[in-house]
Amino acid sequence: MADTMLITTNGHRTEQHDPYVAYGTTGLKQFGGRISEEYLRAWKGGQKVKTIQEMQTDAVIAASLLVYEMLIRQVTWDFEASGPDNLAQEHAAFARQVWFEDHQTAWTNVVSEILTMLSWGFAPIQMVLKRRSGANRDPDIHSQFSDGRIGIGQLFLHGQETVDHWFIDTDHGGRLEGFQQLDTYTGRRYDIAMERVLLFRTRVVKGNPEGGASILRGAYIPWYHKKNYDVLQGIGIERDTAGIHVIRIPKVIMEDAAHLSIYDAYKKMAVNLRNDEQAGLVLPSDRDDKGHLYYDVERIGGVGSTSRIDIGKAIEQKNLEILLSLMTDLLVIGHEKVGSFSLASSKTSLLSSGLGGIMGVIVETINRIGQPRIWRVNGLPMATMPRLVHGDIEHVDLDEIGNFILKLSQSGLRIDDLENEIRRRSGFPIAAHEEM
Repeated sequence: MADTMLITTNGHRTEQHDPYVAYGTTGLKQFGGRISEEYLRAWKGGQKVKTIQEMQTDAVIAASLLVYEMLIRQVTWDFEASGPDNLAQEHAAFARQVWFEDHQTAWTNVVSEILTMLSWGFAPIQMVLKRRSGANRDPDIHSQFSDGRIGIGQLFLHGQETVDHWFIDTDHGGRLEGFQQLDTYTGRRYDIAMERVLLFRTRVVKGNPEGGASILRGAYIPWYHKKNYDVLQGIGIERDTAGIHVIRIPKVIMEDAAHLSIYDAYKKMAVNLRNDEQAGLVLPSDRDDKGHLYYDVERIGGVGSTSRIDIGKAIEQKNLEILLSLMTDLLVIGHEKVGSFSLASSKTSLLSSGLGGIMGVIVETINRIGQPRIWRVNGLPMATMPRLVHGDIEHVDLDEIGNFILKLSQSGLRIDDLENEIRRRSGFPIAAHEEM
């Protein structure tokens, strides 16, 4: 078959290419390997790094991200054997050793590094291999096992802020080949091939290596306004507490150029006079022939002053918008008339569904890329390769499961066919006949 051929349709010549070769483009906007899908300056290039780092310090956002991380860290992770036979069970045990037991970082900490994709949209985790040759002082090659198989020595995150640009083959459908990392401390650059990396992404749109979007993107507008409101509130509280000070000085000092430095000093004093290190002021007591002080200070407003605008309420509204965008508004249920505790169950279920999607990304990436790498380098048959699975976020409601089983029974469906699935969801051990 020829690579290309020309065909004519309604008088127009079109080009038909080999269906086994990618042709055309995804439409991803990138220049020199730098992604340019955003229209807001705050979410482009180096400014994006600053925006994300600043947003992560916000109390509401930090709490939301911590909820995500803690809930996902506490779920159970396991490798499900490809079948009931002894070889499949042995290979499932081998996979657990490789991923959970025998590399430098605890699995829960690896999960935490993977979850940085929530803020950045992506998380490149390098997968460093090692031969399982037993005890060694070098932690890079030390192993709890000495069977000579290939395992994982390290799983570590390439900080997203260090990814300078991507290597994208635009001639083959935008195939991702790797990325260049810039160490901002040393100035050294590293070219990292994708064959070494597990790239976790919140979602993939147009093959974007940086993922579809950071989950913080939707919270940016309310966060931006809230940040400005916080500044205004701080200024307002300070002025309402200390008031605005007016310093009166002789007219000659204000008009005579010879006294310009003195005039500037008093202006600076009026601006800086607050209830802190400049809480006191020393002025002469001299008076003119009518008994008026040459110098005087007066405070306008002060404690007891009120603002016609409730900035605190506006900040609360923006906090709620941030929480809604992150699906963590359950954090404020029962507070400030936001909702009642009767809503907690549905809110928790919604959040759990969202977290389930995130864990699905982790599972899919490891099962599709990570596990096949381990199996290939060890020459193991793909038919026996186990799959990474995760447990549920929420605790099992046995009453709910009982009612579900009752309804199934009443419908005439054979429960025997669903026994092991019901056991899994209930937290009961799998029936003995499945383990044989």
